[in-house]
Amino acid sequence: MRALASVAGRAARAARLVAGDDRIPRPLRWLAAVGLLPLPGPFDEAVLLLAAVPLALFYRPVLADAWRRAGAAQRALRVARTQGYRPDELVHPIQRLA
Repeated sequence: MRALASVAGRAARAARLVAGDDRIPRPLRWLAAVGLLPLPGPFDEAVLLLAAVPLALFYRPVLADAWRRAGAAQRALRVARTQGYRPDELVHPIQRLA
């Protein structure tokens, strides 16, 4: 059960990273977002499949990069928790410079 939660968390982080990535055109990102909405019927599944084809064919390196970055963030969070930090106490390294 913990492994499933881990994969789901990593997928959510990767989706958040992809949603903000400028290397993927905005209309394609919006199409994928509409496909993830919990709409009744097969509409959202069809839209998600429509968005998945160009993402898988042309933007696979971008998706792989987001998956790797999400895994690194997950590992950093796990290490921080073992050292006694809570997630709300963690500060992004860029924010420390400000």
